[in-house]
Amino acid sequence: MRTMWPATDSTRTRLVQCPHRRRSKMSGAMKPGPSGAFGARLKALRETAGFTQHELATIADLSVHAVSALERGERRRPHVETVRALCAALDLTGATRDALVRSARAPAHNTAVDELSGVSLPLAPTALVGRDADLQTLRQWFADPTARLVTLTGPGGAGKTRLALELARGIADEGDTRVVFAPLAAARNPVFVASAIAEALGLSDVTAVDLPTRARVACDGRPTLLVLDNFEHVLDAAPLAADLLSSVASLRLLVTSRAPLRVRGEREYAVGPLALDVDSEAMSPADLARSPAVRLFVERVRDVRPDFCLTSANGPTVAAICRRLDALPLALELAARWMKVLSAEDLLRRLEHDVLLSAGGARDLPERQQTMNATVAWSYQLLGPDEQRGFRRLGVLPDRFPLEAAAAVIAVCAGSSAASDEALGVVSGLIDKSLLLRAETSVPARPLYQMLETVRAYAALELAAAGDREEALEGMARYCLHEACLAGKG
Repeated sequence: MRTMWPATDSTRTRLVQCPHRRRSKMSGAMKPGPSGAFGARLKALRETAGFTQHELATIADLSVHAVSALERGERRRPHVETVRALCAALDLTGATRDALVRSARAPAHNTAVDELSGVSLPLAPTALVGRDADLQTLRQWFADPTARLVTLTGPGGAGKTRLALELARGIADEGDTRVVFAPLAAARNPVFVASAIAEALGLSDVTAVDLPTRARVACDGRPTLLVLDNFEHVLDAAPLAADLLSSVASLRLLVTSRAPLRVRGEREYAVGPLALDVDSEAMSPADLARSPAVRLFVERVRDVRPDFCLTSANGPTVAAICRRLDALPLALELAARWMKVLSAEDLLRRLEHDVLLSAGGARDLPERQQTMNATVAWSYQLLGPDEQRGFRRLGVLPDRFPLEAAAAVIAVCAGSSAASDEALGVVSGLIDKSLLLRAETSVPARPLYQMLETVRAYAALELAAAGDREEALEGMARYCLHEACLAGKG
């Protein structure tokens, strides 16, 4: 099971088909609910109904993360559609329903952030490591008034959100720009994006049609930066972002997404792995500690092993671990937790066998970032059927490969022009979605492509599950034989 959302159809059906259970639970919820903030009221009503967060999320067609965030007060002004779904799931009527709806619309007087004029950015739990050059480039971009839509793209776990928050906070600290943050991970459908943006701007009961006009009034000519986090699964809402920019002259967008929005005026900035020197295994501990990938790994190891030190003995192994994990920040952080029970040598041996090895992330991470397997699975599930098939098959190609090799393992009729066109479409789509990279090469006329090791490992799992591995390997063998024949002819 690789679904990113815990609410499954079978679970939902099982709950809905137990009316006697729901009646007994909901009878208590018909009484006037508790007073106070929306989160506290929702939690009390859920507990009165006898539901777990998972059960309520399943019936309301929400994520468990969304329900948990609402109850903890992380989202003080939930979407109208969300409130309606929760009321229906809890069988609320009359005064109880009205009270919950009112608490959702009530102003948050005690919040530390002025939603209309201040900065509403989540606080980062750790320092940003190794992104100085990225920040410098992006600040230069935002110094250009024509750069109104900047999208940070990159593979899952590259740290796009963390970089966006650091950039946005720096812009906010300058004092001229109002900065607002709209998390979209819980928006399971593009139609909810308008509500998420409206909530970030301090607006309520706004439709997608009305949003540009209402946003123009809310911004009131003041420079505003709207951060849209995790856009990749709601790309059909990209025209709404374009409408906002065309309607609100003082608005700029900073978007994080594993795929670009592909609207006019968009500037894409690729967020890649952290820097790691080619000869890092031969470097001294002092020099190695300055490598961003190694520095992040060591910092996260010290979170669980405060006495850990980088030495000439373990330095090469630590560098090899970082290289094996593609120097991806999330992969490094997940693997570092294993150092609580394993030596560096043991961890490297296990990663050489299974690069997707992880201990499970921090509990406050989204479910899709709890493991590297879940992180890549999130991207894989957003692909169309043809792209999924191509992604799986490209997993058999080691290291860098040309388009002809991709065509050999993807296409049904290898060697034809149609096969090359099909491979080009798949390669282009996977690059767009940050699952494939164009590699640097000394021969620009013949581009090469590559998968990160963590991504390739997941592709191999899906290929085996689909039963296509032998056919893909046969395609690779045909390509190698053809290349060998060409080399033999000189």
